[in-house]
Amino acid sequence: MHIEIDLFSDFICPWSYIGKHQLDAALARFSADRPEVAVRVRWTPYLLDPSIPVQGRPFRASLVAKAGGEAAADAMLAGIREAGREAGIDFAPERIEVQPNTLHAHRLIYKAQSDGLSPATVYELVEGIFSAHFSHGKNIGDPVVLGRIAGACGQDETAIRTYLLADDDVDAVNALARLGEAMGIGGVPCFVFNRRIVLPGAQPAAALVEAMHDCVASRQAADGLK
Repeated sequence: MHIEIDLFSDFICPWSYIGKHQLDAALARFSADRPEVAVRVRWTPYLLDPSIPVQGRPFRASLVAKAGGEAAADAMLAGIREAGREAGIDFAPERIEVQPNTLHAHRLIYKAQSDGLSPATVYELVEGIFSAHFSHGKNIGDPVVLGRIAGACGQDETAIRTYLLADDDVDAVNALARLGEAMGIGGVPCFVFNRRIVLPGAQPAAALVEAMHDCVASRQAADGLK
């Protein structure tokens, strides 16, 4: 028996990063409860703001404009820092200078999954991209930065940089990025279990574990009817 989780997320979304950590905790708990059930996570791209130019835009100015002022922006960041602490994430938005276009970051994960890299390596890549942006202020829209992240995860840094500087898989990733919208998903993160149970938002680990148990129960009930 297995469970498939399609996780729609974007690397500039702090709640997507928090949602990933909640999923990490949920998978550990579920694996302890049901070690015989395999769980496969598919990282599915979602572009929160496709209008961001390839070179990115100034982070602080973008945040202030979105929040409606300096004070509102600072309050938003304070809330994100607190939510991050609770999830075990050290958000450091003061280090972020560039609000990046995340297409290349999504292409990196798309390639990793398409090439059949191990789930552990894909997880390491995803964590590396999120951490580079939110904790270290790196421009994750830059192929050089992404190449270094991939290299730290055991990939060929030069080959990855070459791939990202070309246009391989751009159309495929953009098509996947539109899939969430077509499914009625209006924001990220969004967890879809076995194409049946949809949980929007950075759900607590307990809710994700419950959804996985529901998937098992549904499968067992269906098998009982055969």
